[in-house]
Amino acid sequence: MDMRTSETGGLDAMETGALIRSGALTSVGAVRASLARIDRLDPTLHAFVLRLDERALEMAAERDAERDAGRLRGPLHGVPVAVKDLFDIEGFRTGSGSRCFPDHVAQMSATAVRRLEAAGAIIVGKTHTVEFAFGGWGTNPVLGAPRNPFDVDVHRAPGGSSSGSAVSVASGMVPLALATDTGGSVRIPAAFCGLFGHKSTPGLIGRGGMRFLSRSHDSIGALARSVRDLRAVIALLAGPDPDDAASGDAPTDLFTPARPIGAFRLATFDDPAFARLDEEVRAIFEATLVQLGQRFGEVARIAPPVPMETLCAQAGRLMAAESYATLHAVTEDPATDIAPEIRARINLGREVTATELAGLHELKRTWKAHFATLFAPFDVLVMPGMPILPPPLAEIDQSNMALSIFGRYVNMLDLCAVSAPVGLSRDGLPVGVQLIGRPFADAHLLDLAGALEQEGLAACRPPSI
Repeated sequence: MDMRTSETGGLDAMETGALIRSGALTSVGAVRASLARIDRLDPTLHAFVLRLDERALEMAAERDAERDAGRLRGPLHGVPVAVKDLFDIEGFRTGSGSRCFPDHVAQMSATAVRRLEAAGAIIVGKTHTVEFAFGGWGTNPVLGAPRNPFDVDVHRAPGGSSSGSAVSVASGMVPLALATDTGGSVRIPAAFCGLFGHKSTPGLIGRGGMRFLSRSHDSIGALARSVRDLRAVIALLAGPDPDDAASGDAPTDLFTPARPIGAFRLATFDDPAFARLDEEVRAIFEATLVQLGQRFGEVARIAPPVPMETLCAQAGRLMAAESYATLHAVTEDPATDIAPEIRARINLGREVTATELAGLHELKRTWKAHFATLFAPFDVLVMPGMPILPPPLAEIDQSNMALSIFGRYVNMLDLCAVSAPVGLSRDGLPVGVQLIGRPFADAHLLDLAGALEQEGLAACRPPSI
């Protein structure tokens, strides 16, 4: 079959790139197929806030000319991708899921965007996010919430805040999307949309040109339909960023396993938060633990440094304080068009005094040290992706913190994580698990996720759309 003009929605980024490099598919053909799928699906799914059709096709033609001349930029050469609307792209607006910045036009692309494009990737558009990226359900009353593609009849939560990135990948509009994670914003939509998602170790990937919510918790990640796509992203993006003082050199042994995968030592938390698990989610999670135990040995149950609910609450205070410092000018202005729950969430930060903020950072350091001691005998913490199945938007209670309790502790403890899809509910809704590791164990987690993928314990199952 001639792949030059065929539908590419079922391919991952590495497959697409391989076809382009071989000449079986052109970059222009891949981008056109992506744009055609966006034309067909996005009026229903609402994943994109900005399309870059003309720019993408021009860049694709350049990548094809380079390939024809024998110049290849790497595995993502000519591959269409999307980025969350928190990343600057030179000459275009960065909206952060809000109407509050109508005049913001980026003068330079974000570091992560520049590195993706230098590696040959073609950005076809920017994806929706929860307003200011402060929310886990994926809702956005101001600009509209993307639709979870696993239910075409009921508008279900896609997960947030990287809602559009997840929907664009799960639906096959693009094979790969850049996202961010402050308290679960990669892992929640990965679990709800049946994808692999990577939340990077703080400092591993530079955040220059990215809109911040909470500087101490924000990290860059990606959403994909295969683990190898996530490995390609981390290889491209890891390293120092002159526009992000918190970034540093990637460890020289980043891709060197601490030990053979079969010898990884696994644990899970023993915590009252597990009582929040939906019956089907619990059954799939426990079955996964059994499968992991058979493959790797018993999965130990350990206590978190403090209860997960406490970790969540204090992380929320810290996030509110830091987001308020950044956004108070717009959230305190009653004339701005902001979702009421987002305004209230950020304005909680005004209650946090400088003394309390210093105390929260000290708590963070104390809990990180405590966790490091508790976790010393282990390599991977295995946790539910989300405690519930993606609910209909009409049933969402914005005050329900269940998603945050299963997400924020990773950011509070400065850990890395990979979300992996491990099953479907009776109604065909995705269920995921989180593989969590100590700082800079990112590639080791991807090794484990890749092993689960190869053995059929984790798999991306595209929705029927």
